[in-house]
Amino acid sequence: MSAYVVDREHIVYLVKAAMSRRIVTYSPFSWYHGESPIQKDKHHQLHSDDLDEIERVANMLWQENIRSILYRYDDCTMSNMPGPVGEDFRITRDDFRRSAIEIDPVQVLKSCNCYTYQACEHPNWQTSEAHSFIESLEGDATRALPGYEEAEWGAPKPRCDELVDKGKID
Repeated sequence: MSAYVVDREHIVYLVKAAMSRRIVTYSPFSWYHGESPIQKDKHHQLHSDDLDEIERVANMLWQENIRSILYRYDDCTMSNMPGPVGEDFRITRDDFRRSAIEIDPVQVLKSCNCYTYQACEHPNWQTSEAHSFIESLEGDATRALPGYEEAEWGAPKPRCDELVDKGKID
């Protein structure tokens, strides 16, 4: 089995990243989703002081991952899925109090990619709220990368003479 249910810390990290000023430069973090990839009419926001919504989002992400694994592996049940053993698969606000970890844009992107790989196996993934959340988080993490704001919008202008002099092109 190559896909698995991610652990509690993975889900908490994703939600904490969405609330981090290191990743989200505007407030609050938000995402849209709908019944199709084109029709994204449901707007959501994640406020750091809304503990009920934080719990809901974390559990929504975990349940989407579980739904994917149960779809992917016909012989799996909640009790024998690949992933954490002896887990109740319920995240609470206490999980966010116990967790302290540095939020880094590159690590957020890698964590999003890992989560997507584990959660994308069922046919409704593209229209799921989890997919929309992860897409939005990836966009914010990309914009938080060092040098992103300073880079050209669009393709940079060619500077052939300068690049030849520096030995970067022939």
